[in-house]
Amino acid sequence: MEYSASGMCLADPDGTFVEVNTAFCEMIGSSRDKLVGTTWQSITHPEDQSMDEASARRLVAGTLNSYRVLKRYVRTDGATMWGDLAVGVVRNDDGSDAGSRSPPTTSAPATRPSPTCSSIPSTY
Repeated sequence: MEYSASGMCLADPDGTFVEVNTAFCEMIGSSRDKLVGTTWQSITHPEDQSMDEASARRLVAGTLNSYRVLKRYVRTDGATMWGDLAVGVVRNDDGSDAGSRSPPTTSAPATRPSPTCSSIPSTY
């Protein structure tokens, strides 16, 4: 995960970052020390919160194993950027949620995605 060119993180079931890689830190504009212990909700654009939280609840509940969505992030400098988020759950042997691994794979400026990108399904 650390040497991936894509931003990646591991979050606990409540959304708290447990691990983040260098690319993720650069994408958000923050240090590893500042990101670990904060939540993905804190860097999600307010207008995208409810959509992302609904999918995350289904992930934790076990009714969804993964999802992908185009969403906005708020960087530490206040800039908004679009990201292509893919989330998969890591489960314990008993099926409980051990954490979610998510690679948001873009560092585009704060512009709407192109029509081609907007055709990506919001969840699957």
